[in-house]
Amino acid sequence: MGITDSDMIYGDYNLSHDVWVEDVVVPILSPRNVRIIQVEGMDGVYVLTANLQPYPVMVHCRIRAESRESALVKRREVAAKLAVYREPVFLQHRHETLKHRAILTGETGAVWEINDLVFTLQFFCPDGCMYGDTKTGTGLSHTVACSHNVLPIITITGASPSMNLYHAQSGKRLQFEGLTGSSLNVVIDCEKRTIKTADGVQDLRKYLTLESRFFDFAPGANTLTINGGTVSVEYVERWV
Repeated sequence: MGITDSDMIYGDYNLSHDVWVEDVVVPILSPRNVRIIQVEGMDGVYVLTANLQPYPVMVHCRIRAESRESALVKRREVAAKLAVYREPVFLQHRHETLKHRAILTGETGAVWEINDLVFTLQFFCPDGCMYGDTKTGTGLSHTVACSHNVLPIITITGASPSMNLYHAQSGKRLQFEGLTGSSLNVVIDCEKRTIKTADGVQDLRKYLTLESRFFDFAPGANTLTINGGTVSVEYVERWV
């Protein structure tokens, strides 16, 4: 994939404000690049899919300046701005639909050419997939149109103190036990594995039963059932 004429965004920092993004190299990934794990159970062998394999992204850059010294100063400024991101953030070309969840891991030594300081930024993408649009919906039925499982954020308005949220396709449920009080507005983040009140003040995870399990949505139909309250869902598309 070659990019020669537009912006490259990392986190909330636009690389192309300071450097010329000459080319971006992404490995060609197989859509079936998934590791399979077999786990022995009491009643047979369970087949589980592990995370997709991580991959690198190389961004070839150049800084144009009248002298090598002024180019090196600009390069240090760029490095300082990129260094603020310590957790994975999104790397995206402005005209691309999909984006990479990436960590900056280093850069090659800069080479001075006539009026150009040339170097390559190295990114690591640990998730092994690309991310698309943020999707939202209400109700108990949700169709995932991307090609990889997604991790939903589920908001329940007016949840029961004995909330029982069941995901039919995985057979997993999240159920409260011992919670007292009136109905609640609850936010369940299946990626961060947190359950909090909508204001973020009260942590409700300690009220989950031992049988409770967080779940993801697989491509296709996903059906929820709940014993009280209304449901809305948000997730970011994932593609392989």
